[in-house]
Amino acid sequence: MGCCCGKGNSAVGPLSNIKFTSLNGTNSNKNLESSRFSKIGISATNPLLLIKGYKNKPLLPLEEALKPFNGKIPHLDEQIKEAKSKCHYPSEHNLTHDESAAIYLYSMGGNENSVYNRLQKSWASNSRTQMKPWFKYLKLLKTGLNKLSNVEVEAWQGTFYDKNLEKTLTSNSLKLYTCMSPCSPSVQQVKNDIHGQANSKKILVGYRSVNGKDVTNYTVNNQKEIMIWPGIKLNRSKENEHDEHGSLIFHLTGRKRRNVTMQRMQKLYRLPETTQVAGFREMRDADMPQAWKILTQYLTKFDLAPVFSLDEFEYLCKNRSSIVSAFVVESDQGEITDFISYYHLPSTIINHPEYKTLNACYMYYYAASRTPLTDLVNDCLIQAHNSGFDVFNALDIMNNKEFLKKLKFGDGDGNLQYYVYNWKCPLMPPENIAVILQ
Repeated sequence: MGCCCGKGNSAVGPLSNIKFTSLNGTNSNKNLESSRFSKIGISATNPLLLIKGYKNKPLLPLEEALKPFNGKIPHLDEQIKEAKSKCHYPSEHNLTHDESAAIYLYSMGGNENSVYNRLQKSWASNSRTQMKPWFKYLKLLKTGLNKLSNVEVEAWQGTFYDKNLEKTLTSNSLKLYTCMSPCSPSVQQVKNDIHGQANSKKILVGYRSVNGKDVTNYTVNNQKEIMIWPGIKLNRSKENEHDEHGSLIFHLTGRKRRNVTMQRMQKLYRLPETTQVAGFREMRDADMPQAWKILTQYLTKFDLAPVFSLDEFEYLCKNRSSIVSAFVVESDQGEITDFISYYHLPSTIINHPEYKTLNACYMYYYAASRTPLTDLVNDCLIQAHNSGFDVFNALDIMNNKEFLKKLKFGDGDGNLQYYVYNWKCPLMPPENIAVILQ
């Protein structure tokens, strides 16, 4: 069972307002425009945020995936027909005709109305709104790329010297991420592609461990080419060099994720089969008055908390199948000393051949009076796991920070925001809040 904690202490605007800084060189030499390897594909912020959600799009034929651009990209139908007729298919990597054509189409640069150039302009706009129409095409493209082999060699790009770009590449204060861009496995090929004065100063960038895909034979000219997907965080290397012409050579390395086997994951996150706290059990109807009393007392610790009547508590927290699960700790003297609950909120899994539902539950109200909160939540996790839940979620409100790290909760990927009408309260940290909306 996975665990996830959501952030409740900050509010963010819509993703379309997030701006991304392009770190490409500012040279506009026309000789560079013909080279696919002459754009330094790095960003100061993660470009994946611009396309968050594209993976959820259905896998469609190429024509359907690019339907949003009918009438907007001149001769699009002709470009698609050319890609389908000339792409590498059948494929020894088991790419479908549409997947192979999607890669070929991306390699068809040459003019400003090519799919490649239009997509690059959308990336450069830093606008999620402009990227959304590309989601279905990106899903098709990424599905095809995933079937190709990762390359172990260094992938190269280059451009004429740019002072600001040099500053960015040498500064340790700025984060760097990969952008969607083609590269060459040959630094000499990149040098040759950067035309102009023979001894002109250049900036050359090599990428290592960025999960580059070998798209050789899948592109227009069949030259050796590596495709890099956006969003890989980069480390700067200390092995930077100068060549005989004064050109700067930088090496960037993707941050490696430790390979974790399923067996290791299961061992790391394994829960005991039975609860550990003496007297921990399901809450019964007869426990309601005592549980309500200790919860009411516990909630007085927080600056913003509901005040429940006994009837309201019974309605919200009573054990109900597929809605709420509630537990108490009973002392040897028959006294209810602690209370904890979670509510059920399953999600539908779309387009998976085997799994249809993600059984998720969310931490609800609790009152840790005599039992340490971490122990109380741990038993709650055990009960949820034994009941067949896949994920247990918790916000970082109330006293939850006491157990989030100890019980190996992982950070969530968003923020929960409450919108309340006709109500005003001062800004307060999440640990002072005890409001949970089901």
